[in-house]
This record gives sequence, structure tokens and C-alpha cells, in this order.
Amino acid sequence: MGKKLVFSVKANHKIIRGVLKKLQDDIKIDLVVHDPTQDFFDLETIPQFLEDIDLLVVKVRNDCSIDLLHLAKIYKIPTLHNFDVVSTCKNKISLDYTLRKIFNDNSKKLSNFMLPKSWNHSLMDINKFKKWASDRLPIVIKSHNQHDKYNRFNFLVQKI
Repeated sequence: MGKKLVFSVKANHKIIRGVLKKLQDDIKIDLVVHDPTQDFFDLETIPQFLEDIDLLVVKVRNDCSIDLLHLAKIYKIPTLHNFDVVSTCKNKISLDYTLRKIFNDNSKKLSNFMLPKSWNHSLMDINKFKKWASDRLPIVIKSHNQHDKYNRFNFLVQKI
């Protein structure tokens, strides 16, 4: 028997099906597929489910994925995604604080990037932004919530 790989993912996606097929064909991998939209955990049986896992891979989608990553951290199961990083990215305030700390600690290296004072309001001083941006055109401005499928916008700005 090969390495036990638990793949927690919505399995009806075309690309995911292809990945799963390749993994199933590999005799060195004991693949367990968990669909968080179909397979719900009984809290009493989770420890048995987690036994002998060599790697946990989740498609971070919902709270079930976060729960699995947290349990993997508790049980010291290797994961493709880091629980702390995923939690930070899902929490907008924590993510904002982390980004601001990174920008502050690396201000010289990141001088070509700019964070707004608030994610909910436009830039406070549009003239300051224009002055900053004018010699950096074209630039790409991303929407504040890249994980919301209705708000995934990238704006290519070529003229200010």
C-alpha cells in the first residue's frame, strides 16, 4: 500500500476529476477522496478518519476545509495548505493587518505597491494617488475581494 493521500475537494469539477484520475492511477498513492459538499463528518469518528494520513490536500472552499486544516494542525498531519495562512486570508481584518506589517517591514522593496487606508472607501487623496501612479503606468488594480465570484475584477489602468 502506498502513501495515504486525503483529497478534500468538490469532485465534480473537470480539472479536479483529471487530477483525481491521475492520482488514482498511481499505485504508490492510497487516495481517499472527501467531497465536503456531500460527505459530512461525525465528530466522534474524525480521529479514525485522520489516522495514518501522509498528506491532506483541501480545496479551500468552506468551513469544512478550514476545520480539516485545523484538525491536521492538531494531529500534526502534513498539509498542502497552511492552516494559519488560510485563516489569515479568510479573515479580512487579519489579512489587512498582516499585509500592512509586511509593507511596513519591507517598505523599500515594496515601494511600487500601495495599500488603501480602507478597503471600503476610495483613496483619500486622489491627487496623491495620481502623482504616485503616473510614472508606473500601466498598473493593475485588483478588487478587494478576489474570492467572491461576483466581485473578481481586475482593472488595467493605462491613463490617469
